[in-house]
Amino acid sequence: MSEDQADVFTHALLDIRESAVEIYDDYLPKLQHQLETNTGDVQDTIWDIREACRHIDYHLKDAKLPPGA
Repeated sequence: MSEDQADVFTHALLDIRESAVEIYDDYLPKLQHQLETNTGDVQDTIWDIREACRHIDYHLKDAKLPPGA
């Protein structure tokens, strides 16, 4: 892995971590509360989770790791 590839990979890992933390620490508890209390817009929260997952997917592809790596 070249230095440039390592930089992209490291940045991707950082962004993936941030999105995963956002999903587990923010969105899932919010969604659980909305479902338990029948309050808030569940669809918006699901959309936020979807967008965070898309962000993770983007960075997985951006890291350009070969399959099986």
